[in-house]
Amino acid sequence: MKDKNYEFALSSSMNDDLIGEDSAAFNLENESLKSWLTFLVAVSGVMSVVFYSWIYDSGLHWGDQFKSIMESISGGDSTLAITYMLGVFAVSHSGLASLRPYAENIVGARVWRYVFALVSLPLAFSCITYFINHR
Repeated sequence: MKDKNYEFALSSSMNDDLIGEDSAAFNLENESLKSWLTFLVAVSGVMSVVFYSWIYDSGLHWGDQFKSIMESISGGDSTLAITYMLGVFAVSHSGLASLRPYAENIVGARVWRYVFALVSLPLAFSCITYFINHR
């Protein structure tokens, strides 16, 4: 016996109606040079801030501080340190994603995406590099 919910989900997924947000949709005809330049400036700005504050030797060294805090909490155990790092990343990434509907109403969608990137990218970078260096 077939489940009615399964049949509904199957039939509704077969039609062309979009349900939810299609953030991966791309149509070259809808693009303009101005939108690409805006995107380039935004990405360059976010990556510059992340590089200076998190990675650059003469920068703020927040990446080193984050790593040191996680290692001190874990007592020097690299397995626990990466677990804690991934936990911080997961909570901040998921937490900011869950705040999106509310935050976009306050600061706007574009500003919220910058905030999200400025938090998520350096934490992800730290997790990846720590894992590679300590595997």
